[in-house]
Amino acid sequence: LSSVFSSDMLLEYGSVDANKGTGLLRLCDLLGIPVMNSIAAGDQENDTAMIKAAGLGCAMANATDSLKNAAGYITHNDNDHDGIAEIIYKFILNMSSGVL
Repeated sequence: LSSVFSSDMLLEYGSVDANKGTGLLRLCDLLGIPVMNSIAAGDQENDTAMIKAAGLGCAMANATDSLKNAAGYITHNDNDHDGIAEIIYKFILNMSSGVL
């Protein structure tokens, strides 16, 4: 049994063999996508395994310090202010600005 916080007030319990990281690995395998070509983003402790498993792990600006330490990139914006859009523009669309 594992336990991890998904917010300041929510503690999740689950199998040690199942987490967002193992889910990402399984999804990549099912879709035939090399894990190195995956990008994961998160802001809480329950995202840590996924951030570590991804080819590029991104932490939102408002993420916990331990998640930021695990990430390869930290957004300038938080999850309520287009942090995901920042990742999409920068790493998927290869655009330095958010203007199409």
